[in-house]
Amino acid sequence: MGLRPGEAVALRHNDARDGWLTIARRLPIPDELATWIEAHPARAPGAPLFPNPRTRVAWTPTSLRRAWSDACKSVGVSISLYEGTKHTFATD
Repeated sequence: MGLRPGEAVALRHNDARDGWLTIARRLPIPDELATWIEAHPARAPGAPLFPNPRTRVAWTPTSLRRAWSDACKSVGVSISLYEGTKHTFATD
């Protein structure tokens, strides 16, 4: 969907309603993501839409960078989170 990492981790379940995702603008939710959201209901009002799987709460900048770094190491790539995600929608 072209979201920046910070935008994605800041999403809350109440940002996804009626087939639309609201960030700074409303975006239509693709069917695959809508299915995922339905399968992963919020644990509490205002819960993160994509919680950190290790802590089950919101990502911190440090935890997000650490997870990105670990993933890059596991596949032998060296690229920063910013550089690796800034054009995800265009390159997808």
